[in-house]
Amino acid sequence: MPYSMAPKSILIEHVYSFGLYEIRRLLEAAGSSLQVMQLPAPQHDFIETLANETNSIIRDKLLHNVEDLQELVNRDFPLANAD
Repeated sequence: MPYSMAPKSILIEHVYSFGLYEIRRLLEAAGSSLQVMQLPAPQHDFIETLANETNSIIRDKLLHNVEDLQELVNRDFPLANAD
């Protein structure tokens, strides 16, 4: 069902869950967690949801290994404007 046709309560649940998902990411980056802050876990796994989307461009970008990409940049950047 497209989001525009979804009941309002489902949309609110997804927004709330996505907010918790983003807060969890920020807390984990800072060395904390939702549990420490006594917050509930998100009800949806947005990375898995986005990775399973039919849009192959988005799926491919989400699945990139950041370390591998950084290695490619470090290797190829000096060659970008070589004369």
